[in-house]
Amino acid sequence: MALRSAVRKTAFVIGGLIFLVLAICLNSLFSPILVMIAIPCGFIGVTLALYTHDMDWEIMAVVGMFGLTGVVVN
Repeated sequence: MALRSAVRKTAFVIGGLIFLVLAICLNSLFSPILVMIAIPCGFIGVTLALYTHDMDWEIMAVVGMFGLTGVVVN
């Protein structure tokens, strides 16, 4: 139970830091929100595509997902 709490705190802090860096880079408070909403949508799309094609999570799928994250952010 304590581990879950620590993971949640860490994820919240990391998300806040990512938001802060994006806000500084984009000079806006609204644009980082759009970017941070688009990234999970990409992950959902990858998951649905893998499920639809009856494929397993392999290292190439994970690498492709990280590449997709870069594309979504840009």
